[in-house]
Amino acid sequence: MTGCNPTTHIHIIIEMIKSKRQTSNKQRSLDSYFKVARQAGNEETGDIDENSVAINPSPNESVIEAEPALACSENTPSTSSEILLSPIDYSDPVQFNKRSLSDEDRLKLLKTKWIPSSNSYIYPKNNQNRRYNKSWENDYSWLRYSPSQDGAYCSLCIAFQDHPSENPRYNEFVTIPYNDWKNALGEKRGRLALHSNSERHLKALEKSGLLLSVSDQRRPSIVQSISKAYSDKVEKNRASLLSLIDVIITLGKRNIALRGNWNKEISEEDGNFMLFVNWKSSFDLVLKEHIEQKCSYGKYLSPLAQNEFIHCCELEIRSKIVSRCNQSNFFSVMADECADCSNQAQLSICIRYCYTENDAWYVTEDFCGFVELVKTNAETISTCILNKLREWGFDLTRLRGQGYDGCSTMTGEVSGVKTRITQELSNAKYFVHCRSHCLNLVVVNSCQSVAVVRNFMAILGKITWFISASSKRKNIMKSVMKDEGQIAIQFDLMYDQEEGLFSQEKRLLPTLAETRWTSRTDTLTWLLKHYDKVLDILDEIQNQTVGNSDATSYKMTLFNFEILVVAVVTQFLLGYLRPLSIELQSENCDLVEAHVQARSLAASFLEIREHAEEAFDGLFKRASTIANKNDITINKPRTSGRQRHRANAAAETVEQHYRINIFIPLIDHIIKHLNDRFPDDIKPMLYGFYLLPRYFCKLTEDIIGSIANEYINDIPYPDDLPQEVHRWKTFTSIKEIGSKCTIEQAIKHTQFYPNIRQILLLLLALPVGSCSCERSFSALRRLKTWNRSTMTENRLCGLAMLHIHRSDNVGNIEDIKVYICGGKVLFVCFTMIDGYLDE
Repeated sequence: MTGCNPTTHIHIIIEMIKSKRQTSNKQRSLDSYFKVARQAGNEETGDIDENSVAINPSPNESVIEAEPALACSENTPSTSSEILLSPIDYSDPVQFNKRSLSDEDRLKLLKTKWIPSSNSYIYPKNNQNRRYNKSWENDYSWLRYSPSQDGAYCSLCIAFQDHPSENPRYNEFVTIPYNDWKNALGEKRGRLALHSNSERHLKALEKSGLLLSVSDQRRPSIVQSISKAYSDKVEKNRASLLSLIDVIITLGKRNIALRGNWNKEISEEDGNFMLFVNWKSSFDLVLKEHIEQKCSYGKYLSPLAQNEFIHCCELEIRSKIVSRCNQSNFFSVMADECADCSNQAQLSICIRYCYTENDAWYVTEDFCGFVELVKTNAETISTCILNKLREWGFDLTRLRGQGYDGCSTMTGEVSGVKTRITQELSNAKYFVHCRSHCLNLVVVNSCQSVAVVRNFMAILGKITWFISASSKRKNIMKSVMKDEGQIAIQFDLMYDQEEGLFSQEKRLLPTLAETRWTSRTDTLTWLLKHYDKVLDILDEIQNQTVGNSDATSYKMTLFNFEILVVAVVTQFLLGYLRPLSIELQSENCDLVEAHVQARSLAASFLEIREHAEEAFDGLFKRASTIANKNDITINKPRTSGRQRHRANAAAETVEQHYRINIFIPLIDHIIKHLNDRFPDDIKPMLYGFYLLPRYFCKLTEDIIGSIANEYINDIPYPDDLPQEVHRWKTFTSIKEIGSKCTIEQAIKHTQFYPNIRQILLLLLALPVGSCSCERSFSALRRLKTWNRSTMTENRLCGLAMLHIHRSDNVGNIEDIKVYICGGKVLFVCFTMIDGYLDE
């Protein structure tokens, strides 16, 4: 094949095209004839010919050796009439003779051989008492034996026949079988070698090489070889579309609006998409030629084309999530509902699952999409969740956990969302009330239970919003804090990086927001550190604002020593809750760790309660120091025997009064609500955490039985669990796996412990909360603004997937481009010629 004349290649290609066009109709009639003949033969015999091999070779497949046909099983040649009436045996080369061949037939002939039914098969002798030798095929790969004719054929010359000749020698191996076995080999008269070097055979060899190279995709197709301009056009279209896709993905990831206002003067949309496309075309000549073509269609710049590209990006990102999730053993679903700026209810669906990478196990929570809700009742939400998970391709047999907030629509025992999903999928029985919501309820309920703390938190919220709601008052605070060298930043600072949470010296007074659970501690910490400056700010506002009594009222409130003590006590106790609140919002936190940390926190509060006098002594000294610095009188409220609206327990000293009426009640309520929301008793779904080495001391035979009963449907060998637990305890002691071993670290050592491995993976996949849904609502607020309030659901969901997964490996821009350009989704877009789609 190497070194062939290019002109010969062109003639060969033209002949192949002509042959293909002329034989298409004939092939249909022959196929239908043989089909009828096969049906007639089967009806008469009532048998199915198992030796008739229909072969569809793959491009990389080697030559296939087929079983012999029934007509040849007894070493008796059949007549020509039998050949026509018998089912087509593709292993017999005579079946391809005297008929028009398609490219598929040629490939079958070139890749199929006939082999005997057994190794002891004996080829028949000819009139010279000689037999066919199968070893000849090793030296001459084109040689094919016909059992029906007891002769040899050339598969290449049959596949590419030319006009027959009157010379019988010329037609040997093609239309006339060769069976002169005596002269098959030899230096002078060997017919196999002579035929192999003949001009006819060499032409057929070249044609077959071209056909096989196209079939194996080693060279472009015939149409592409003839039409070089077509290939160039396709490459230009691909390059242009790659540039457009690159712009859309980049804008989507950075949450930059694509569209804009319609410019009537130039009849074009003045949006960021067109701006970046025009900018990129200034140095991308292929893109410039594409957008400057005269035809108005086929440019892929319209909003409809944008939506298609965005939807393809969404499909690619979600397909990666689904593929990775379906490879895991278990997964959980989390959902929450929120109204967008157009007052449309949006349901956020996220999943939690485990995956392995580089011999390590990781847990992740992925956002899967927004869904518009017509109704917000339990039936609609549960149906929507299940239908969407099925539509997206998740394997619901692996669904085990559900994570929602605490509203009755989601958690109702009779007809809530979690109950409806469990009724349809019995294995999805593990419901988790969002642990972050539970901890926030501990703070809210504890503060609400103590009247003076409840009133103080309400006043503090009003003070922060009073200062930040007006640009004039905000500038006053900046001028007052300027002497402290503060860096002025926004009040509602987004906590994108945890490092900035404790750098109080670089922040102004943060607002007290109910939806940001750590803002209470941050605001209280800043207030106590800059108590004197807050009084100066309110005093300056009072002086510059005539007739405004709010500043005076707030200033007098802060001069109350009781308010100062409440601020010190509340900041001290909430400071214990703050780290746990941050940890519960992390994707890497698991239920076992959340339970352990919550119980540890309750134990810490209980220890403080037991030493309340000692703990409060330091807090009272701090409050007294701030009071003396700001000329606040240290006193206690008047004691009355009939007081009902505030704490009024009798006390001899000021310190004792605030310890008894504020500190002890608040810490008692925190302990109570922590025990209610995070009970010490282990729920059945957490029984598996006893399998961690640090809890072996609590692992009894009864607990092992309870573990087997709880996870009986999820472990492969429940009857062997006691023996496996015993081996596991011995193994961990030998390997010295310490008490600090986490679930992820323990799973690494469970290769020979299948039951324990499944249980630990299930624990890791159970949700800790619905914080991923809450984070998606923050993205929704950035995406669907008042200027983009008419965005459709499909476009919103696609842009949300791009924006939220911009830093994940599932949102890799190169993978998305390969998916769109290399897959079948938009393949027709890359074969456009002169503005028309060639499908």
